[in-house]
Amino acid sequence: MKTTEIDPSALYWASFNRFELRLSGAAVVECSASGDCGDAVARWLPSVEFSKRATPDAIRAELKEYGAWDDDKLADDAANRERIVWIAAGNVADDNELDCSRAVDEAEIDKIVPPLSDVGSRYGAPMGRSNTLPDDTGNAAPELYLQRLDFVDGDYDAGGAYWGGGIGDFIWRAVSRAGDVELFVRARSRRGAVCKVEGIIPNAEIK
Repeated sequence: MKTTEIDPSALYWASFNRFELRLSGAAVVECSASGDCGDAVARWLPSVEFSKRATPDAIRAELKEYGAWDDDKLADDAANRERIVWIAAGNVADDNELDCSRAVDEAEIDKIVPPLSDVGSRYGAPMGRSNTLPDDTGNAAPELYLQRLDFVDGDYDAGGAYWGGGIGDFIWRAVSRAGDVELFVRARSRRGAVCKVEGIIPNAEIK
């Protein structure tokens, strides 16, 4: 673990297959320490930000893949939230992925930006999606909202585009309010997605 490198005053994202959590560096340090971290997890749990995808069923399914708890134990939703925070803290301590972007509620983003276009057809699904970029990517400074795409059947986004399977990484959409700028990147975490978007449009303001 790399807990000595964690900044207690910073915020960190932990990405799972089905959802994300955001927690403070102080929470990471205490909840990933050696020994029993139950008290620390319970104390920090109210401050952890769960994405809207982190439903009880999604958390249960995620935990089941670890094989550490049987179905009877996984029936306890409150305990599952503590378990997933404990795992998240350990993951962040190992990966140390700093979140340097401002958090925006996912449900609010859905209300702000245009919906993902439907590209499916009876002739098959296109491979990925095209980026729509400003004319001068080096100097443009668009305000972009970052979304992690939901997948259907593992390889397709909700609009029918095929992305192919990935292990531990996700497709992220950065889009303006008007939809005149839209790009897609593959990244393991929100921070990784921000870095890739900034690599294409350096002056973008990413929400």
